[in-house]
Amino acid sequence: MIASVNLYGQEIRVNNSFVILVNDKLMRSVSGVKFVTFDANGKEDRIDGGYYPGVLYVYNTLTKNLLYADNLNGLIMKFDYYEYSGGKQTVNNYSIELNKTWLKESLIIVKIFDVNIKRGTYNYTFEVPGVSFGKLIK
Repeated sequence: MIASVNLYGQEIRVNNSFVILVNDKLMRSVSGVKFVTFDANGKEDRIDGGYYPGVLYVYNTLTKNLLYADNLNGLIMKFDYYEYSGGKQTVNNYSIELNKTWLKESLIIVKIFDVNIKRGTYNYTFEVPGVSFGKLIK
C-alpha cells in the first residue's frame, strides 16, 4: 500500500536570522518572495518563498535543496514591499542578488536605501559576518 500526503502552508526555514531594512525601517509587510536560480547551463527555476522579520523560508525541502545545489550559478531574491502614505498604497519591487553560501551564515542583513520610486532605482548593501557589499539598481 502506498500513501501520499501533500502538506501546504508548512515553512522550511532557509535562514533564521535574515533581516530586511528599507531606509533603516524593518520590513514587516514583504510579500511575493521568489527565488530565481540559474544553473551552469543557464537554466532558470523559480522558487516561491516567504519572509517575516528574521526568517527567510521556502515551502518544501525539495525547493530548499535547489538553493544549495552544486550546479547553482546564480541566485536572485525578488520581493514586493507595500507602503501606505496619505491614504494611498504604493508597491515597490526589489531584486537582490544573493550568494548561496551566505544562506548558511548566522546573520544576514539587507539594507535598501535611496529608494526613488519614480525612477525605479535603489541602492542596497548586503551584510553577512565578515563581508559587506553595495549595489545600485537601475
